[in-house]
Amino acid sequence: MIFKPKALSMAMVAICSAGSVVAGGADVTLMPTEMMFEKGNYVEVSVAKVSRDVTGTIVAPSGSMYPDYNVRNLAAKIELNDKISIGFADYLSAAIQVDYRKAGASGSAAGYAAAFVDLNIRSRLLAVKYQVNDNVSILGGLKYSKTSNATANVLKNPLGSLTIPSATGSAAALGLAYEKPDIALRVSALYQSATKFNLPMTTAGHPQGAVSLVNGKAGLPKSMTIRFQSGIAKDTLVFGSAHRGDWLKSQVEFDTDVNAAGAFIGLQNKLDARSSFTTTTAYTLGLGRKLSEKYAVSATYGWEKGSGATGTSLLSTTNGKKSLTLGGKYTNGRMTVSAGYSRIRLGSYTATTPLGGAVFSNSSANAIGLKLGISL
Repeated sequence: MIFKPKALSMAMVAICSAGSVVAGGADVTLMPTEMMFEKGNYVEVSVAKVSRDVTGTIVAPSGSMYPDYNVRNLAAKIELNDKISIGFADYLSAAIQVDYRKAGASGSAAGYAAAFVDLNIRSRLLAVKYQVNDNVSILGGLKYSKTSNATANVLKNPLGSLTIPSATGSAAALGLAYEKPDIALRVSALYQSATKFNLPMTTAGHPQGAVSLVNGKAGLPKSMTIRFQSGIAKDTLVFGSAHRGDWLKSQVEFDTDVNAAGAFIGLQNKLDARSSFTTTTAYTLGLGRKLSEKYAVSATYGWEKGSGATGTSLLSTTNGKKSLTLGGKYTNGRMTVSAGYSRIRLGSYTATTPLGGAVFSNSSANAIGLKLGISL
């Protein structure tokens, strides 16, 4: 054998990532199911802070058009017997946080300083895992998601400042895993169906007064996540993942009241996409190393191909990403403390505006996270 049996597992590796950050879609936290592979009963809480520096000529020349945000997640698992486990998670699954109000637009571009969107989506997962045999397990789950009470101003289509009441939706999840414990091998696949939100809204400052926008919509896409890990040497683990979300079909959509020439034409009951999310695949590949019975460290490289360097949306203004994450974990009896730091480089993007191209370049993000896990 080239490594100790059961010497490492993914639980020993601290991975702090900013989710999609602002790449293909609006992911923040991928569906957390790794707790289902912990031994016995288990609970974990995690927090993270994400800071993004994305500036663009004309519309955001001196400040980031993406505000900082915090993430707080909870996950737990109860082992009923040798075959059946139940899991629960409460997590920030997605967020659309855009704010041009402090980004420095002035002069002929001053109107852009009114644009913002503040929408979070939290999800709760109830999952059941059945251990078929020593190597194979299956997972089924139900995800219930809720949008925050939100506000927005997208400058046009529709005009005015929007008040968006909370909405809910649900989705199903199905997973399959293969394990070979003597070499710390695990390969898992997780599918989740799409979630749709109907968002009836009202406006302030609209030419028609307070108006109900019955057909505002948003959503979380159907997705597939594949994760793997394997021991490759004594106390050394290689791991990685691939996540593909169909964000192309999960845009933020608002009613239309301005025509292509910019003239007010009244509400048309016609939904138009205000985001330009795309369907891409995000990959990670990492290496974990157990230093002692108490300490382990990891390094992870992540990448996601861009979908295009030009577009018309000012809600999603980057083109792909690359990231490097360093993590560490401390174990003391039944308690573990993990910490990680991610540095993300975001691809350049040019948005078409009536004043010319708004060029977003040299963009980056930082994320720092902390997780406490307890085996009960």
